[in-house]
Amino acid sequence: MKNVTLSIPENLLLKSRKYAEMHGTNLNSLIRTLLKNTVLKEEVVGLKSLFNQMDSIKVAKSEKWTREELYER
Repeated sequence: MKNVTLSIPENLLLKSRKYAEMHGTNLNSLIRTLLKNTVLKEEVVGLKSLFNQMDSIKVAKSEKWTREELYER
């Protein structure tokens, strides 16, 4: 795991440490969790958008292909 150095105002740092302690964790774990949730949320939103776009494409659903047609080269 890599280390990262952050510049945080003193008052925010103190409040953040207190918040983490009140929630049974430490500042390092709190920041890691916040970053993970933010990044994963963005990925999920992106996937939902992709699925919505796929659902919006109009395709003739009555069309059926044979296995041979699908793998025809």
